Amino acid sequence: MSPTDLGWMNSRMSAIHLAKDYFKDFRDDELGCELVAIFCNPSDQDQLSARGTLVDILGIRDELGDPFGLELEAGDTDAGYIVKMARQRFNCHGGLH
Repeated sequence: MSPTDLGWMNSRMSAIHLAKDYFKDFRDDELGCELVAIFCNPSDQDQLSARGTLVDILGIRDELGDPFGLELEAGDTDAGYIVKMARQRFNCHGGLH
């Protein structure tokens, strides 16, 4: 999912969307933390895709005020919770600034 990979725009987006299926059978903290980093980067064009994938992997859709991220113009009030849960699950550090 590195932005420096050849053809990264198409394959990176596909990797983000397929990650939820990957995590059904595997534990990969490095990849999970990469999804968190993408989600926490407001200038990353794949931020919303990473959000949706993290919500699916974590199984927290029912716990969110805006589960599908449809009302993000006023800010993502669920972002802190998503990041907290993901950091715990994937043992990673960093997050929203």
